[in-house]
Amino acid sequence: MPKGKIIIGTVTILLLILASSAIAAEKYPSRPIDFIIGFGVGGGADQMARILGPEMTKVLGVQLPITNISGAGGDVGLSRMLSVRADGYTMAFQNSNSVTNMALGTSPFKLDQFTYIARAHLSDFWLFVNYNDQRFKTWKDVAEFAKKNPGKLSVAVEGLGGGDEIIVRFLADNGIKLRIVPYGDPAKRYMALVGKHEDLMVEQIGDVISFVQNKQIRPVLVFAKKRAKEFPDVACSYENGLKLDFKQWRGFLVKAGTPPAVVKTLYEAMKKAYWSPAYQKALKEWLVDPQETWLELDALNGYVKDYVKEIAALGKKYGLGKK
Repeated sequence: MPKGKIIIGTVTILLLILASSAIAAEKYPSRPIDFIIGFGVGGGADQMARILGPEMTKVLGVQLPITNISGAGGDVGLSRMLSVRADGYTMAFQNSNSVTNMALGTSPFKLDQFTYIARAHLSDFWLFVNYNDQRFKTWKDVAEFAKKNPGKLSVAVEGLGGGDEIIVRFLADNGIKLRIVPYGDPAKRYMALVGKHEDLMVEQIGDVISFVQNKQIRPVLVFAKKRAKEFPDVACSYENGLKLDFKQWRGFLVKAGTPPAVVKTLYEAMKKAYWSPAYQKALKEWLVDPQETWLELDALNGYVKDYVKEIAALGKKYGLGKK
């Protein structure tokens, strides 16, 4: 080989090595981080992300532009995230229905395709009625009507196959049969109850607290072992023999394979954002216990695995999931 070509080849290799070293040494983050919300504008996940995003920007020094990509219980948003490099410049904020779908085998994804960074929300499931619906003032009213008229009452839920449907199946298993109506768009789901298009709705109370405060909808049951201290007149499931203590959670995740140092950076930023006065104020308004909700990084991924086992067992019991 001519000497000139050897020199050129050597220089090229050196340049590639230097370029690789420069990329490796690049301070993360050095550019905006795409922030995908797997649900529509105005829902609980969207509300939380729009508080946490600016708080994370204060820590990271870069913008986190939000993109709402709804559909398939959050799976469409996850698909977008998985289509890009695992470099920490794209992350998602999802609720537990995405993991529920994986546990039931109805998701195109597997748990090991993701790394969970932080849990930012943990809340009980609640059942609501329209505030002006004179038929129902308490859970007893709803239960008695439903038992006498199986399948007549409609219930608005986020989608089929998720936590909402597990709640409805559980009620049916206990003699309270409701007609399930899925609404992928949170705003449409809320208005379906406010406008009396549906009789009931399953949701977390923090997501719809403004509707409750404005006397548009009324909580009649919380799926928990005890009543909420903020709503002492609202019955809990356990006191009515409905022994299901089931919670919804939301959190941050990135594509598996993201460098550990990048995951750690995002986690530390998320931790500061989570404990910021702005987000703590929001959690208080949403009736969320901040100490119970927050999990350290290692504990979170263990929690997700345990949650999958719990959901798989419930799915088997109620005939949900991939046949």
